[in-house]
Amino acid sequence: MRELIEKAVLPLRVEAVKRAEQESNKIIEAVTKELKENNNDLEICAPYPDRHTSGYIYNKAKQKYETFRLLAKSRQCSRRMSEPNYADICPKKVAKFIELNKEKAGLQYDAFVTKLNKKIGEVKSAELEGDHV
Repeated sequence: MRELIEKAVLPLRVEAVKRAEQESNKIIEAVTKELKENNNDLEICAPYPDRHTSGYIYNKAKQKYETFRLLAKSRQCSRRMSEPNYADICPKKVAKFIELNKEKAGLQYDAFVTKLNKKIGEVKSAELEGDHV
């Protein structure tokens, strides 16, 4: 019976995966643009946040820091803390970032199907109306 619900939700899953890829590409474009605007220096674009900042500001800065490092690769393997951290967007990291986000979107819909099956129970037919993505 799981198959009926899964089949009904499948078009939404496909759309969610497509949208995840589009959103990932938007993030990549923004990171690339900001990196270029700041002479490819990660320490200017997205430095590690000061631990003395408030929770929300710290978390937002940390998320930016981590996103930039997920997509960019430093040009040097070691440097002093006072030196710039020049980096370039890495195609391998970009591909991995996109695939990871697409996979997460798919897994969210798989979890949605499981939740629906638990809530609804046994079904004889399943139909979904509208676009819920």
